[in-house]
Amino acid sequence: MHALSRLTPHIIFPRLFPPPNFLLSFFLRFYSSYQGIKYISKVARDEDDWGNPATAAITTVAPLLLSATFRRNVPYAVLLIGMDVFSEATASTPSSTTSTTS
Repeated sequence: MHALSRLTPHIIFPRLFPPPNFLLSFFLRFYSSYQGIKYISKVARDEDDWGNPATAAITTVAPLLLSATFRRNVPYAVLLIGMDVFSEATASTPSSTTSTTS
């Protein structure tokens, strides 16, 4: 095996491309925390509205802003939260194509 074939992006640019296992574990822990806090908020408030994802987003993104290492991952975390909110909004809205008229 040639020495250059072992060079991967996280070896060449360690600050730009951290090892994949770090990013994977980071986002797994972040998204699990977000979903857990959102569920606890839903159960505690006994309501299913926009307050639950907002509470979870604030409590999980705010600690990321304190560290320079995690701060660069905040846009991706916000993107995950946005996809979750969009998915819930479209799933709970009745589709106009399935309306039945008698």
